[in-house]
Amino acid sequence: MGAGSLILYFSGNLTFNSITFNLIGLAQSVVLFILVSINEEVFVRGYLLRNFMDSMNKYIALISSSLIFMALHLMNPNVSLVGITNIFLAGLLLGIGYIFTKNLWFPLALHFSWNFFQGPIFGFEVSGTSSSSLISQSIQGNEILTGGQFGLEGSIIATVLCSLGIVLFWMVYKKQNVLSTAN
Repeated sequence: MGAGSLILYFSGNLTFNSITFNLIGLAQSVVLFILVSINEEVFVRGYLLRNFMDSMNKYIALISSSLIFMALHLMNPNVSLVGITNIFLAGLLLGIGYIFTKNLWFPLALHFSWNFFQGPIFGFEVSGTSSSSLISQSIQGNEILTGGQFGLEGSIIATVLCSLGIVLFWMVYKKQNVLSTAN
């Protein structure tokens, strides 16, 4: 979210207007996004992906659970084709760690930080939903670049960054998996 915000800022599509520290609002956002992350990660990665992996190839299981994760967001406000594609990519990104470690801590932390920094810190909508934020900002420009009312995760910037994250995580986890099986 930080990299995407900087790209939008330096391309002239994002203006930071002010900073307003609201401890109660941030605390409420922390609780909300912890609950959202736990709910979605336990269900999609902890239950669906784990069970899919018991009955099919882990990569097909990852794609299947990511499609379900995407489907859970189809009714979100201001959803777009790019936004829903990025939700699918986020499902892959969140699931990669799980298929190699069988541990939910990394997907939980990544999911929480994705949502928390996107909305309550940088001031974008989170999957089409607004929240109070530390930074007041305004976006201008083509929605495909900015994400529009769906938030930064609805932009092609997020598509590129998420795709790079998938490749990076894949390489790191694959290397760790090869090293751990060699020992």
